[in-house]
Parts: sequence; C-alpha cells; structure tokens
Amino acid sequence: YLTCAWTECQVYGGLSKEQAATNAAVQRTRGQMLFSGEERIVDSVYHACSGGHTEHNENVWTGAPNPVLRGHLDAPDDVKAPWPAGTAPNDEQLFAFLSTSPKRYYPGSSPKTSQVFRWTESIPRAKLDEMVNAKARIGSVIELKVLTRGVSGRAKSLSIVGQGGKTQVDGELTIRRLFGNLRSSMFVIEETPTAWRFVGGGYGHGVGMSQYGAMGMAEMGKNAVQILGHYYLGARVEKLY
Repeated sequence: YLTCAWTECQVYGGLSKEQAATNAAVQRTRGQMLFSGEERIVDSVYHACSGGHTEHNENVWTGAPNPVLRGHLDAPDDVKAPWPAGTAPNDEQLFAFLSTSPKRYYPGSSPKTSQVFRWTESIPRAKLDEMVNAKARIGSVIELKVLTRGVSGRAKSLSIVGQGGKTQVDGELTIRRLFGNLRSSMFVIEETPTAWRFVGGGYGHGVGMSQYGAMGMAEMGKNAVQILGHYYLGARVEKLY
C-alpha cells in the first residue's frame, strides 16, 4: 500500500465514516496523479488549516527546498499580502495578520473553522514552568521569545529564559509539543501576570494543501485541478489509468 490509516497519511475511520460526496470525488479523480516538472510524483503533504498562509517545506522538516512546496498567501488573488512574499514577518506584522477575519481567505464553511483558523491558548505560569522544566531545568520562566520564523510566521526556534538559566527550542513540531500540543506554531506570545497567552492561527505544519482551504476553494467554485495548482506550485495532473 502507498498509504496508511494514521495521520502520517490520512486518518481513515472505516466504512461508517465514508460520505457520498467524498466517495464521488474519489471516483471522478480515479487514476489521476500529480506530477512536478521533473516527471516526479509530487510529495503531496497537507495539513488541516493554513491559518491564511502556507509554509516552505525546509522550514518544517530537514531536506532541500522543494519548488512545489513553497509557502504563500492562502487567499484569493485580490487579497493583499500582509508582508512581502518569501519573507518572514515580525511580531507586529503577524499579530495584525492574526487579527484579520477568516472570511478574507479560504476557511471553508465547517463549524470548526472558528476553532482552527484563529485561536488563543492561555497557559498558567506555574503550568508552563512545569512544561519547560520537564525538558530543561531553568527555573521559573521569565521570558519567551521567538527567534526565527518561517514565511508563514510559524516559529522555527524559540528562546526561553528562566530564573536559573536559559534554553533554546528548535523545530515547529517540537515547539508545539512543548506547550501541550498547540494547534500550530503560527503564534505571537503575550505575557500576563498569571499566564502566558499564545495568540495563533492555523492547525498543523502549514506545508502543502490546507484541508479547510481546499474546502473553501471548492465552495467558491474551484475544481480539483485549480485547488491542487494553488497548493502545489507548478504541479500538473495526469490521468494514468
């Protein structure tokens, strides 16, 4: 088999979870494959929700940049980019972006959109101290600072200063897991007297296709080829059988 039933491929809940609409879509696209310009099958990774901007593959995983998996604004063409394309935003730019309405982008009509496109997570200071000191004994945390971001604003490295030392956390998924599996690393951090507040957007690593975004594009009348072309740059669909 080319796929598994877990999140590494796509969770499959069995026959009881199948729906007529998705079964019909599978049949209509049966035998079609997605290729890059090098006659290679596209590594068609995807995530739940981009939060309005996808990410470069090399900013999430090790490996060379893939020209098909370039991070870009996940919105209709008439939406102005919140920062220069191909560059990482600063905290002010990202906070302003996270304050925008999902209706300007491709959120889809799912009732869960409001839970994943924009979100806020507050972690009590004592709880965050426990999370951090389980990995590095630096005492009570007094500063959290994102050091580097990807082109979508997702954190790549994070500095944590405690009363007894400091540490650095690298990697999008490592950062999310450290703080109790945050929905994504597209966030800005606010400090309050009692908690650390993560103001974020999106759900998942942000590389490739956004599932919520694909649904939103389909609801706007885009077909499968147009949706794939938006998320996998320069790729083409060919029918093999």
